[in-house]
Amino acid sequence: MATKILTTLTLVFTLGTSATFAQSAATTSKPDTTLQKVFRFVDQQAEPKGGTEAFLRYLTKHVSYPKTARDSNIQGRVMLQFIVNEDGKLSDIKIVKDIGGNCGEVVKKAIEKYPYLWTPAKTNGKPVKSFYTVPFTFSLQ
Repeated sequence: MATKILTTLTLVFTLGTSATFAQSAATTSKPDTTLQKVFRFVDQQAEPKGGTEAFLRYLTKHVSYPKTARDSNIQGRVMLQFIVNEDGKLSDIKIVKDIGGNCGEVVKKAIEKYPYLWTPAKTNGKPVKSFYTVPFTFSLQ
């Protein structure tokens, strides 16, 4: 119980500091050469349905400390990044920093199963694709 509470408190703090700002875009190409802009900086950040607190409650409920990590005393922060599309669906969920012990994978699976659409980011008043980063801390205390 103490582990889950500490993880939740740390997640609340770190998720709240992962917002992006202003207007800039990265481009990726599709096989058909259609360019898709994915914004790193936006006027209005993408937001999960029900707000960040609802998303945090969802992650807290659906992410369990992996037994392998617990048994090996693995602690630390994993970072996941994904794209919130203009329609609010998530794509390209990637573990960008892992600590081992299957920690990154359990967070990734929870995000993949998130059942709600997000409110997409906006730039110049229009919905845009944007990157979103989620830090999640595992701590055995």
